[in-house]
Amino acid sequence: MSKLENIVPPLELCKQIPTGEFKDSVLVWKERRSFSCDDLVKIREPEDISYKVESAEVNYFPAPTLEEIRWELRNLSVAIHENRIIVSCKINPEKWISETVFPGEHDADAALRLWLRVKGIEVE
Repeated sequence: MSKLENIVPPLELCKQIPTGEFKDSVLVWKERRSFSCDDLVKIREPEDISYKVESAEVNYFPAPTLEEIRWELRNLSVAIHENRIIVSCKINPEKWISETVFPGEHDADAALRLWLRVKGIEVE
């Protein structure tokens, strides 16, 4: 059975999203500070602490899907080139930037890295 974690970028990448971005994402990472529970992706609910909140027990971070990232970039494309999946974005009439989907990743991982680059954020 598929898990929500399989359709969003990993927690460590989502932590790099600046506050205020993807505030309407359908999914959020719920990072539990205790060692007894694993981190998980869940549907954002109205009673949840809103966007990117850090507390002593639980942190919430947006977990955008490929479609949500595509909506933000508007001109995102995903293609196969020489047996690799490439996510590209046209940032002006003459310039494209791209990210490769590495083995074990999903398109959303590369798309979020690309979105971060477009925003001028260096991916850690």
